[in-house]
Amino acid sequence: MKNLHDSLDVEIKYEIALNKMMETQILLQYAYKKNVYVDDAELEAFFVQQLGNHAKFQTNGKFDFEKFEKFQQTEKGKQILAKMEKSILRDKIKNLLEKSFTKTDEELFDQYFKDETKIDFGYAIIDVEDANIPPNTSLIDAQKLFRKNRNEIGKIQKVKLEFVLLFETDFIDSVKTTVDDIILQTIEQDSTLSETKITEMYNDLLLLSAKIFCENSANELREIWQKTEEISVSTVKSGFLAETDEMNSLPAEIISTALNMEVDTVSKLVEIDGGRMFFKVVEKKEFKHQNRHKSANLFWKKYISKVGEIDLKYKRYFENNIEEFIVPTVTVQKIKIRANALQKQIMNELTENISNQQKISEITQKYRLYVENSLIYLDKFENYDKVDKYIVKLIANDKYHGFIPSNDDYVYFRVTSHFSDYIPDYDKIKSQLPKLLETNPADSTDYFAFYEQYKKDFTTPDSVQIVGVKVIIDELEIAANIDSIIQLKEEDYNQNPSEYYRNKAVIFDYIFTKNSTNAKMIGEQILEKCDFGKYDFCFGTKIKIPKNEIIEYFKLPFEIKEKLLQMEIDQFSAPFIFDDGWIILHKIVEIPAGKISFDELKFEKLKETLDDMRREKAFLKIQTIFDSTRYLSHLRNYKSFQTSFNNIDDEFEHIGFLGEHKKELLRMWNGEKFKRIIEIDGGFAVIFLKKKKTSKQISYEDALPQIIEMTEATQKYERAKKFVSKIRNNVKNGANPHYQLQFLNGWHRIIDLKLTDKIPNVKFSDAILQDILKRQDGYFSPIFPIDENEMLFYHIYKIEQPTKIDFDEIKLDYRNFNLQHQYENWLEQQKALLGVTIYH
Repeated sequence: MKNLHDSLDVEIKYEIALNKMMETQILLQYAYKKNVYVDDAELEAFFVQQLGNHAKFQTNGKFDFEKFEKFQQTEKGKQILAKMEKSILRDKIKNLLEKSFTKTDEELFDQYFKDETKIDFGYAIIDVEDANIPPNTSLIDAQKLFRKNRNEIGKIQKVKLEFVLLFETDFIDSVKTTVDDIILQTIEQDSTLSETKITEMYNDLLLLSAKIFCENSANELREIWQKTEEISVSTVKSGFLAETDEMNSLPAEIISTALNMEVDTVSKLVEIDGGRMFFKVVEKKEFKHQNRHKSANLFWKKYISKVGEIDLKYKRYFENNIEEFIVPTVTVQKIKIRANALQKQIMNELTENISNQQKISEITQKYRLYVENSLIYLDKFENYDKVDKYIVKLIANDKYHGFIPSNDDYVYFRVTSHFSDYIPDYDKIKSQLPKLLETNPADSTDYFAFYEQYKKDFTTPDSVQIVGVKVIIDELEIAANIDSIIQLKEEDYNQNPSEYYRNKAVIFDYIFTKNSTNAKMIGEQILEKCDFGKYDFCFGTKIKIPKNEIIEYFKLPFEIKEKLLQMEIDQFSAPFIFDDGWIILHKIVEIPAGKISFDELKFEKLKETLDDMRREKAFLKIQTIFDSTRYLSHLRNYKSFQTSFNNIDDEFEHIGFLGEHKKELLRMWNGEKFKRIIEIDGGFAVIFLKKKKTSKQISYEDALPQIIEMTEATQKYERAKKFVSKIRNNVKNGANPHYQLQFLNGWHRIIDLKLTDKIPNVKFSDAILQDILKRQDGYFSPIFPIDENEMLFYHIYKIEQPTKIDFDEIKLDYRNFNLQHQYENWLEQQKALLGVTIYH
């Protein structure tokens, strides 16, 4: 035990010393950065204070400056004074920092008040749709029915599947010889074919042949699997899946289809991105729902749907008047491109291969992009997805592919097919039928009154049509001495070694899933050397952690970093809990800390230089065009573009978004040139305003659909609020909040809520906390919206607030504590900025 104690004691001392050393280095570096130094007078005064009484530096009992000056010139003296200078500088910058952290008494009391206020707090977040109940709904009846059937209601059916995935790219080699022969015969028959045309024909035929081969192989394997238990290709096995589980790159309807199939039956062929797949139902089983709130909420949705059953009436009308519901639709492929370092590169590759489906499939597989195929209504029926709504607008302007911003991400869309006479699935549009078929004449007066009151808000958008010339950077050829560029970059590399230092790093792959049984299944299959990529394709969920690229350990989340550090190369981890799901890691390569080799950087640096040269050339070219085009007619000398009339706030073809130039464009005359060059995605442009249509009042008839939608949203909210008000009053009068709100996401209670905390799942948490300070124990808030789909009310069980007297008693200790806390936070921030990390 003594040895263990000594070992721990040494380790603790080592860690304290290491932290002290890091603190000193960070303070010194910060001092140099802020131009804080120690002058000679300060150093001399410190020396006298520390060693002035030493006999070596005294004459007749007094400090002798001549002895000090001689000592300064010695090697030992220089070393001691250098250490003293660092010590003074360290304390000096620390004192300056602490002064900057010092707060007034009022600021300190405000911080103390926030830290020490404690609230016993309960709240409910209610979905407006869940509370928008039919008039004859009885909460008591629902509660009785739920209690009576709780054991059955709490069950959910799940299915275990086994997949076969075949990708077209896997069959390229199989068809290559045949395609080579066909192309040779074609060349012999037609000697006029150019090399470009031959290459184009070859690639098209290769992709088409691989696609056909893939489909034929899939059909053959499917038939064999239906008859026997074994097939000659690897399969992907799932855990138990519920209908609500995510399926990554697989079609969402697979699970619902499987739930309606018998065990041991094989599905039809299903098209996936870049290939074909089919699956077998291995096992079906009922499970008790893990989340009681979710179970209760699912029951409630079915209950209010049944109570408000109007389906039969509309279904009969739909079946008897089917011609009224025939609408134009399009099938659209959507590819989500997340905000990361590769985003622009991916967008460029997709743009370059716009008409090459095979290449697009390769790009999605290469970057593991999320692909979704959607059916979008172009008329009559509403598309609920915001991106789908925007696509409808673009199609109306004859734009059938492009990029749509979605927060920091982009969605690439491409129309793959068009149906002019499409009969929709009744179940998918039944919720919209009441709005389409019921017209209440009594409402028309109210609608018109609403229109008259808010007439100024019902206007057409400002629209413009743009013509111009653009120069795309990547399309420019440049003459460059590659060897010379690389040599210059290597010289810079050698002269600035500190800029190319990399901390210990790793390359790894992973699968993240929110399904625990899938995680367990993947963990078991790894032991049998499964196809990791196919499992990720089927079950992986995208998260914002890079994979298959070099990343320094300190940039990774703690749990992943620690796990990878313990793993061997080419080792797979067991599934472990991470970020509300499960993750399985595959460690591919580990890279020691040190200077990055120039060979690794060479092509990246070359590309950066060539990109800069292209950009400079592009700008000079567009500047020449700008200087030589005063009038619209001057564009005839260049290859110009023209956009369709477009809402000025929407994306324009060729040039993207112009919202930042809106005011200037609307002040321009038709035919006028924009006063400066604009930067567009991938290049520059000179633009002219060809025509503009400023916003104007729209008629009542044209505004009516918007008015109905706004009115219905208001009515829906008011109906929901009325129902929730009854529940709130019941709780206020002593009813059990958990029981009252069991169908509506439950009652949430935080016993020790602080003013510095965030209320979970509440967007305006700070505003609510400020409101609480105005209230007393026992307060019930009114019901208020927190967004367009949710409402909230809260209750204060108890609130404890410190007084000024409490603060005055501990003010000095609290000030010291606050200074130390701020200083420690500052140190951690500096470590993060400098990339400091410790590997145990």
